[in-house]
This record gives sequence, structure tokens and C-alpha cells, in this order.
Amino acid sequence: MKTTLLVPIASCIGQLKWRHYALQPRPLDQLQVIDDASRGPWGSIVVLLKFAGHVKAGHFKAFIIQGAAIISILALAIDPSVQQIIKLQVIELKTPSPKVQIGRADAYYSRLNDASQSSRFSDFSPGWYAEAAKRFPGVEIYDYTARTRAAIEPLAIFHNVIAGSIPQLHYTCPPPASHCEWDDIHTLGICGRFRNVTSSVTQNCNVQEDCAANNSSSICAPYANLYPNGFIDGTCDFRYHDATNPSTSSFPISLNYFRGNKIPQRPTDYRIEGTVFNASLVDANATIGSVWIVRLANITTAFDGNKLSGFEAFTIDFYWCNKTLRRPSTISQHIGFESISNETLKWNGQNYSEHISYFSNVNDGPIYNISSGAYTQMPQIVHNLVTKPVTYLSVRQPTYDINKPVVVYDPQNINTSPAIISEFMWKNDMEKFIHDLADAFTAYILKPGGDNINATTATGYMFVNETIIQIQWDWLVLLICETLFVCLLLPTTIVITRGQPLLKNSTIALLIHGLFGWQPGELQIPLRETPESLDRMAEDMTVQLVKCKGGLLKLKRVDESYSLRF
Repeated sequence: MKTTLLVPIASCIGQLKWRHYALQPRPLDQLQVIDDASRGPWGSIVVLLKFAGHVKAGHFKAFIIQGAAIISILALAIDPSVQQIIKLQVIELKTPSPKVQIGRADAYYSRLNDASQSSRFSDFSPGWYAEAAKRFPGVEIYDYTARTRAAIEPLAIFHNVIAGSIPQLHYTCPPPASHCEWDDIHTLGICGRFRNVTSSVTQNCNVQEDCAANNSSSICAPYANLYPNGFIDGTCDFRYHDATNPSTSSFPISLNYFRGNKIPQRPTDYRIEGTVFNASLVDANATIGSVWIVRLANITTAFDGNKLSGFEAFTIDFYWCNKTLRRPSTISQHIGFESISNETLKWNGQNYSEHISYFSNVNDGPIYNISSGAYTQMPQIVHNLVTKPVTYLSVRQPTYDINKPVVVYDPQNINTSPAIISEFMWKNDMEKFIHDLADAFTAYILKPGGDNINATTATGYMFVNETIIQIQWDWLVLLICETLFVCLLLPTTIVITRGQPLLKNSTIALLIHGLFGWQPGELQIPLRETPESLDRMAEDMTVQLVKCKGGLLKLKRVDESYSLRF
């Protein structure tokens, strides 16, 4: 582009150079200045500076040459302008993609409880497999071994949540996506509710033995040597009464307490032992199940002889819910939501042979079917929270230390998981644990190919970074103006130089149409010839392009008395 503009500019300046001298006498040095202007921007700058004084004095009127020089200078900006016209920009494109998926479900039929062999010996006939395959076409039917492995997963969820590894909702966001997004999603889920009900709990304490007051009784006497100052041994029973739901019933929770001084010479050296955490089931309206918990903060100062102080009581409800996931999106390899709303599902009043139906209160809301097997098995979440009591034991250290508990295990139950859950809930934020547990089990039932035979996916949008070419039209202004000026200059030059030889920048033309009117001695320079010395001599030489004898054009000398009009 730049070359196509500079070539006609150079030709026009070269041709106007001859017209410049054909119009009237001019100083000879202007020939070199104009010729240099046809060869590039630097010569154009020089011609503008050279003629600026003449224009100011009102002599020089070669405006076309000056305009051509300006165009030649502005051509320097063509390359930078062209580079700015095209801009590479990375933009994020949002496109729907069937590969972008997120788990959801309208029903829950459990592979573990509805499509598996229930025992090692039962349901082993080929007919059972055929019936199960017919009932659930395309679904892998678990044999007893596979069922046993699958049964471990719900228990593993508890351990993962305790370890801080909360299973995410299933999603796929494959490359080249930078991240993915979905529309609002309604799905079946499991929700948890956590409430502090300390004000609704009563306690009744019973001191079995107060050997500190009567160390000589038949019960206390055998321990006189072990506890010479006596001991106190008692139990406090707690009961929960839900005033908002009088039909709610709960099993009592008992906390034991023991305090005894072992050495008379060290009255502050106590053995303190007591239950600081215990849980029990609640018969409430939660569709999966409820449990209530009593937690004691400091056993060393809790018992005053009549009651335990500083205790807290909580209820935990798990229920089937309609989850609305608003604007799910992936963020740094994790899935997040603009917000999540949970709606408790209501029973539709009918029990079918294979499933139970729940419905949403929202107008035209979804109806969710839950198989009888899944309905009866999911309350195991709550049963796992009815854990082993946590007992605190302090010997020769009356100061309370939560990091030194003794968990009482059932010697007939080698599974220590309930004890781990008890200790975790005693020490940590139970409310967060319950919500994390509900989210983890929601992810469990929404995982395609997992336990829920009816788990499906919803497709979403893929965001891909694309490099585009952006045209910045503002930078075309210079190029357009330059082109218009050249288009104007070229025909103007052709019109005003018509009838004169097309000599342009020809060197041969300078030799043929050379100087005329000087004697050889007048053209000698006493000093060494250089471009500068020749220019100085040319400043004092005035010529005009005229026809001499024979019709040959020559740069003829004009007498110095000639009135110059530049």
C-alpha cells in the first residue's frame, strides 16, 4: 500500500520540477531540493523548510509541490496505521454444547437397594437376573459381591466429609472450554436442617452415690482407700419437647458424671470423668429422619450437685427436597452456584407398590418418585449420626482440655466409625458438617452411573477463548486521506504539465537539457567540489527552462537584473 502511494507521488514531484522552471526563472539550487523531495520523506521535509521562507515573503507559489511533499511525509505513518487497523483480540464465546453436563434427577431408584442381590444365597437364580434386567433395562445388576462393595460408599461419604473432602456435584466441562455454565436447574436432592433447641430441653439429674458426704456407707466403704475424700457419681437425663410440634417424640439422652479426690494431701488432684456428647433419634416430620444431640462444653465445672450446666442441645433433620441451582458455573475446577434454594417436598398421600411420590409446592412444580428401597434405606444417614457417646477423662489435671477425650467403644462392635463421627461432631462446627453431609449425599444420588438408576444430566454452555481480528476503522482515516490526495494529485499534475515533455526524474534529461549561458570558467569552484559547495554556487545561479535554437529545451541563464517572482 505504501509503495503504491509513493510511486505516483515521486513521479508527480519529478514532473512538477520541470514545470517549476518552465514557468519562470528560479534559483538553480531549487532543482536539487525538489529532486530530493521526489526521493523520500527527508527530501520532502527539506523542500518544505527551503520554501517556507519564500512563501512567507510572498514569492514562492509552488503549492502543488509542497502538497506532494506533505503527502510524502505523511506516508511515513502508513505502516504504523496499517498495523493498528488490524487488532488481534481474545474474546470469550458462549456456545451450547452437549458435552457440557451437570447431574440432576427426577426420581431415585437405588441400584444398591432395587437392582442388586440382597444376600449371598437369595435371588441367585437366572430368573431373578432376567426379571431385574427387564425391570431396569440397560442397568448393571449388582450381584452380592458388587452390592457389598457399593454398600461401603455411603459410609465412605461420612469419612470424606469429616476429612474435608466433600464430593462435588457431577459435571463435565471438557477442553477447550475455559469454564462452563448452565441455566437454572431443578432437581431432587437431600437437605439438612440444624437447630439449637437448648431452651426446649429439660434435665433430671440423679446422684447414685455421694460418697463425699457419707464415706462410711456400705457402697462407699469399699472405695475409701481409693478415694479417701469420697466421690460423686451421678447421671442426668435430658428430654426434648418441641412446642411447635407436640406430636414430636424423642428418646432421652443420658450424660454420666464422676468426680473423686484420690490423695488427701493434694485436694486439687481429681479424677473427673463424664459424658460430654450423646445423640438419640427423634420422631419428627422430617421425610428422611431426625436426630437430637446434647453436647457439654466443660465437664470439669459442669456439675453443681443438682444439674449439669453449660450444655447445648441441637436437632438435625434430613429431608427430601426440591433443589433449585441458580446459574451453576465452573470456577477453578470446582462448581459453584449464584444461589441455591431448597424446598421441602410434600408427600402426595399415596404409597405405590414400588415408589413413593413427593411433590413441590411451586406452581406446576416437579413431582419426584422415590423407590421404596431407597426410601427405607436413606434414613441410614440419620442412624449413623446416632453415634457412640464421647466421654471426657481427666486424671491429675483439673483443667479442661478438649483434645484429651476418651471415646467409649462398644466392645461387641468392632466398627469404630460411629466413635469417629461422635468425636468430630463434639469438637467441630456441627451445622457446617450437616450441610456438607447433605450436599455430599445429594451429589451421591445425582451421579450418572452411580447408585441412582434415574440420574440424568442437563446440558449447558461452553465458554471458549477465541482469537478474532478486529478492524479499528479510525486508523483507516489517514490511509483514506492519503489515497484521496494521491488520486487528486496525479490527475492535477497530468493536466497542468500537459504539453511538456514527460521527463519526471530522468537523469539523462538533466544531461541533455543542461545548463546554457555560462562560460566554462564561470562554473569552476576554487575549492574542492562537494554537494555543499555546488549548492552554494547554485544559489546564485538563476535559470529558466526554455527552448533554444533548434527547439531543444535548456536551463538557460537569466540575467541577474531579471525580476524574479518565485
